[in-house]
Amino acid sequence: PLSSGPAPTFLTSYETFHFCKPKLEYFAEILGRLGRPAGEAAMVGDDPILDLSPAQALGLPVYHVSDRPDAGPAGGGLEGVMPWLRGLSSVPEASAALQPALILARLRGNLAALRGMLCRLDEQAWSRRPGPDQWSPKEIVCHLRDVERDVNLPRLETVLRQTNPFISAADTDRWAQERG
Repeated sequence: PLSSGPAPTFLTSYETFHFCKPKLEYFAEILGRLGRPAGEAAMVGDDPILDLSPAQALGLPVYHVSDRPDAGPAGGGLEGVMPWLRGLSSVPEASAALQPALILARLRGNLAALRGMLCRLDEQAWSRRPGPDQWSPKEIVCHLRDVERDVNLPRLETVLRQTNPFISAADTDRWAQERG
């Protein structure tokens, strides 16, 4: 279900975000910064082309704010938004989410969200662990780099070289200790 807890507060702008409407990546970056899948967020907007269509393509439920809303999504005046939100349950991501264009938009949006969150960290924050058994941002980024280089790239090369490749599992969590 849609979370009723506090959500991060931010305004999108050219200075702090990497994409703009109606790019799918814009909405994917917002979801990445919120730390939410599409089924746990919603788009309320007044423009079917700039707001509703791309958000809906990524799997967000949409509400059209208009005196004459389109026939497709829910809509009406602003007074209808809260009852509509209360009536939503977790919306499973559509099978259209497997389309290559949507996968690429999510990857680009998630990378942009990660870059946007990390660029504000000072030197101390990069090494600070939130808890005794949790990783610092530096450890997380190094782990992502290592997994891409040492697991995912060799797997992709194997898939490209072989007809019916065997892809073995890799236990990468222990690398943090092993690789310091």
